Amino acid sequence: MEDIQVYIVNLGKYTEGISQGAWFTLPVDKDEVAEKIGLDGVRYEEFAIHDFVAPFEIKEYESLDKLNEIAEAYDRESGNPVVKYAGDLVEEGWYPEILEALESLDSICVHEECNSMTDVAYDFIEENGYLRGVPDIIQQHIDYEGMGRDLELEGCYYDTGDGVILEIV
Repeated sequence: MEDIQVYIVNLGKYTEGISQGAWFTLPVDKDEVAEKIGLDGVRYEEFAIHDFVAPFEIKEYESLDKLNEIAEAYDRESGNPVVKYAGDLVEEGWYPEILEALESLDSICVHEECNSMTDVAYDFIEENGYLRGVPDIIQQHIDYEGMGRDLELEGCYYDTGDGVILEIV
């Protein structure tokens, strides 16, 4: 995964018409931010995030502690194939916030090389070995499309649009 970066400005100076800010890669030390953008804890103590490069939405007044926690969770989950969809799952309403999505990745089933729920139904039958011993003549009459519709109605599936369908359990 690419680094999560934020552009942080000194809010006090910004309201005075002075643009003092810098790009930071998360996780970042608060003291480093304060030093680079001129926060002194007295006259200039507030900051705002005016831009970001991340696979999820970052709000202007997001906490640095929370952003650092999110960056660490992304790093921790970097080997999980679902991590690249975490932001999309939040945006589509499956999870209320990115941290919750990242903490739930292990409970999401990945159906790779599936472009439809019909493909998921086929995978479901194959993976569970339901056709072992069933003659080919019978297998040819299985309604995978109908099974896919039923699976979709009964479960929670998210089509990523790139040949992967996620099952949120």
